[in-house]
Order: sequence, then C-alpha cells, then structure tokens
Amino acid sequence: MNKKLILPALLLFSMIVLPSFANGSGKTMPPPPPPAHDCSCDHMDMKQPSKEEMAKRRETFEKRLKLTDEQKAQAKIMREKSKAEIKPIYDAINAKKEELNASIKAKSSKEEVQEIQKTIFELSKKAHDKKMKNMREFEKLLDKKQLKELEKMKEEGRKKFEKEHKSCKCGKDCKCKKGLLPPMPPKE
Repeated sequence: MNKKLILPALLLFSMIVLPSFANGSGKTMPPPPPPAHDCSCDHMDMKQPSKEEMAKRRETFEKRLKLTDEQKAQAKIMREKSKAEIKPIYDAINAKKEELNASIKAKSSKEEVQEIQKTIFELSKKAHDKKMKNMREFEKLLDKKQLKELEKMKEEGRKKFEKEHKSCKCGKDCKCKKGLLPPMPPKE
C-alpha cells in the first residue's frame, strides 16, 4: 500500500468513525442546530432610522402625495393608533427572538427551536396583516390622483426591494429573502 495514502486515510477515518463512538451509541451525532440567522449581507445590518429621518421621510411622502392639512391630521391619528396596535405584537416577537437565541445556545431540540420560529413567523404575519389593514384605511383618505401616485411609489419600492435583495451574498436560502418575514405583498 502506498505510504502517502495512509495518513489521509487515518485522518478521514478519525473524522468519520471516531465521533460516532464518542457518544457510545455507535450512531453518528447530529449536527448542532444552525444559528437563528447567519446572513452576513450588507442590507441585513440596517439600523432603525432616527426620529428626524422618519419625520423627513414622512414630509417627503406627504409632499409627493400632495396631502391636505386635513388628510395629514387624519393620517397622524391613524399612524398613532396603528403604533399602539402593533407595539404589543413587536414586543412579543422580540421576546420570542430572545427565547430562540437562548434555546439555540442551550442546544435545545430541533422541534423546540422550530416551534419558536413558527411562533415568530405567525406573529410577524399578524403584524404584517395589521399594517396592510392600516394601509387600506389610509388609502380611503386619498383621491384618485393621490391613489395613482401612491401606486407609483409602491412600485418604485418593490423594484428597490428586489434590486437590493437580488444582490444578496448568501444565496437563494437567505433569510432576508424568505424565512421569518412574510413575503412582499403582491401588486394588487
């Protein structure tokens, strides 16, 4: 036998066979559960915008739609109501995410981790549905011209979203494309 093949064969044997006997069962050990999200994409490191940035965005939004003062006041009331409705859902999502991270660190069973992930997904979908309901209520305030401009803005947002997520470095199974967040709403 070729002496050059002995060392690689021993290394391969030690990597495959020996771990299976380490737990005493003779079966191979399952791999550890993956982290909740191992994506290293640039767009996943986005920070929450500051209050000043949000005010500037809202002002730009209102100008582009040419909202009247009455529409702005009604939109503000709706926005505050929406925040109050959605905050408990986001608080629950954050608590579940902490629970998920703790479960992963504690090396909980795959089923437990999946159950927490399922709960996070359901809560995220609930928040998304609430946002869509609030958007439909806002759209009722607008006239036909404003609705048409809003549709243009939505289409621009979809294109921007798709462009940013097509360049994702982590591939087709990236959590930022699919996973815990509901999909981008379809064009109606």
